Amino acid sequence: MSALFLKIIAFLIMLVDHAGVALYHSQRIGWVLYRVMRITGRLAFPIFCFQLIEGARYTKKKWWYLLRLVILAVISEAFFDRTLFGSFWDPGHQNVFFTLALGLLSVFVLQWAIARPKEKWPVTIPLFLAALAALSLLAELVLHTDYGAAGVLQIGLMGILLLPFDGLRKRGFPDWLIRVLGCIPGILVCAAICGGSEWFAFAALLPIALYNGQKGYSSKVLQYGLYFFYPVHLILLSLLLIF
Repeated sequence: MSALFLKIIAFLIMLVDHAGVALYHSQRIGWVLYRVMRITGRLAFPIFCFQLIEGARYTKKKWWYLLRLVILAVISEAFFDRTLFGSFWDPGHQNVFFTLALGLLSVFVLQWAIARPKEKWPVTIPLFLAALAALSLLAELVLHTDYGAAGVLQIGLMGILLLPFDGLRKRGFPDWLIRVLGCIPGILVCAAICGGSEWFAFAALLPIALYNGQKGYSSKVLQYGLYFFYPVHLILLSLLLIF
């Protein structure tokens, strides 16, 4: 399964999740189907977190990568609030792209920390952990982002375990096992903090394990099409709720 296919799966699962909210709020579906759609949606966030780590590993334009997430977060916010909370302005809830941006920033700090000489790790690694804690608190207490501190912590933990990928592979560990073991602690922490249906997020380990490490078909049009799928699908669902 290529990175492209994995992204498409994550976006479709996310669409099911958000459509469940929109249709339930507009009284077009019952509670049982709503719960099924919401539980299905729990698989999307771990996949997005995993892809974020992969993107941080290979991107050559780190700050542009981060800026894109922030731009999409800002564009999507009003429609996210309208779709999930019934108002175009809800300061108590910010969309998941803010969470991803904060998580990505923590991964950049981690990459800086582990790139230092090993004798400096007793200083640089605690600095990363402090940055991760600060960004988690920012998400939870100030910005009130989707998944909050749990989401940022999940990304940070995935980064700690997945970024040394090449070293583990040289020791004979199969790629799929490295990915699964690297994702489990982050998903566990997020599920333990959020509770409820978030435990179903462990099912995301299957598509992550099936990822083959290949990028798949790529073009600028497709790349930006997938990025803007998030705000566009929220706009369409918002219109559904209005009309």
